[in-house]
Amino acid sequence: MEVFARSEKNQGVSSLSVTMFKDNLNNGFNPTGNPLNVMDLYLFSAANNFVPNQFAVRITTDDNLTVGVSYTITRVYTDTDSNPNSPTFGQTTTTNYNGSFSNLAYQSINTQFVTITDQMPKLKVKDFLNGLFRQFNLIAYLSYEGQIIVEPLDTYYAGGESFDITKYVKTDQHTIGESIPFSEVDFEYTKPKSILAEQFFLVNNKEYGKLSFLSGASKKNVYQIKLPFEQMIFERLFNVANQTATDVQVGTFMDTELKPSIGAPLMFYGIFQQPNEGTVINFVNTYRKEDGSLPEPADNYSLPTYWIPSVCNELGTSTTAPTHNLNFGSEINTFTFTDYGGVNNSLFQTYYENYITRVFNSRTRIFKFEAILPLRVLINLTLDDLIIIGTRTYTINKMTTKLQSGETSFELLNEPN
Repeated sequence: MEVFARSEKNQGVSSLSVTMFKDNLNNGFNPTGNPLNVMDLYLFSAANNFVPNQFAVRITTDDNLTVGVSYTITRVYTDTDSNPNSPTFGQTTTTNYNGSFSNLAYQSINTQFVTITDQMPKLKVKDFLNGLFRQFNLIAYLSYEGQIIVEPLDTYYAGGESFDITKYVKTDQHTIGESIPFSEVDFEYTKPKSILAEQFFLVNNKEYGKLSFLSGASKKNVYQIKLPFEQMIFERLFNVANQTATDVQVGTFMDTELKPSIGAPLMFYGIFQQPNEGTVINFVNTYRKEDGSLPEPADNYSLPTYWIPSVCNELGTSTTAPTHNLNFGSEINTFTFTDYGGVNNSLFQTYYENYITRVFNSRTRIFKFEAILPLRVLINLTLDDLIIIGTRTYTINKMTTKLQSGETSFELLNEPN
């Protein structure tokens, strides 16, 4: 839907003026469906039979509001030929309409809309974006059209081409080195401050959703992905009467002493629940008095449909894991109570596994080559391309070029068999 005009933070009577439609000989608004000539258009308008395109007015408010509608349609005509019966240049006709939403077939919605900027975490934009890029192993690059493209690393490499540069390479000057630059890999969230996550750490001596790996590599470096977000353990509620699981899942920002505890920004999925014969959420839609009592009569309210928070994008089943999971490691699904045996579409499996397993492959090596590339190769070569030298194929790890001479230094990873 195209927005023609918007007015915000209004009080009392407000008005907007906007040009929405233009008529011409071949696209007149004729109820008969036939094209209009100038006389027809004038006659229909004069008779108030003009039929404009539909338009909608939306009003949002944080308070209860009684709305009345009054709008004016002004039509401006111009001469299109020398016909003496055509309208006079600059002639206008004005029609006023007054009424309410009901008799104008408008829909009145008294609701509150979510303002995204108000829901953003107390975090620098740079740190927030850095967290998203680390969480989903994203890269960003500038396209030839000047657009910034953001996509996962695997998707980026899948879009590359192959270039055979054998004849441009100084094959007698290459070196081969160890490819494993790290002895330890850690994927983790900020230390949690919610009760279930803290209890999980106390029982299991590990943070919920974290993934770590320790190798026997000679280099004592740590590859660490630490997010500025918190990971919460959500809890599916049970019916206390018969101990059956409901369709409601909640998260609680309280510490182990049951006191409010707001931690780092929380990333989660919302799953819409519309059970056929499921649990209805009931609550009293009012405020408590200072003494803690409820006003009489209490305004009871029921929610037959609702959104539940989850680390997964969908519920999943006892045999099929959800397609996306915000845990780095393998954890039991909090809604289906299922351990998927490590195959749960975690962040590591979806966005990091190909890269990490390749780097730690015992057959992977880093090759360094020097080459002098012609301009036609340089202008087409990008970092997602595969490099062919002789009979081997490589992925570009690093690449530096002197544009004037074409001298290029490559740091390449071989494709392990």
